[in-house]
Amino acid sequence: MIRENITEKKDPVEMYYPMLNQIKPEILVMSQAAIDRSKIIAQNCLKQYMLKSNPGQATKVAEWLSEGKKYKSHGKGIDYDEAKNVLKLNVEKIDPNTPLWNKIWE
Repeated sequence: MIRENITEKKDPVEMYYPMLNQIKPEILVMSQAAIDRSKIIAQNCLKQYMLKSNPGQATKVAEWLSEGKKYKSHGKGIDYDEAKNVLKLNVEKIDPNTPLWNKIWE
């Protein structure tokens, strides 16, 4: 992100020195490794289950979920319409007036 801001947005590199001085390089490496691993896990699960018939979409969704641009927070909810129409996931809409809905939310 910093590299992108410096090269594309022409941010002065000096403005990032205070922040970068507080981050140990091994933390950056570990963080990127965790992101990469979670992307692989998401992609494999999507290809095996929800996007079994569309592996290309599984790759796109895994990227969207892990890159932090489209979905900036792990806690952001993805509703039915977005899951079905944007992410193209194989999802089922459950009627909120059913026992199954109540069990899921419990």
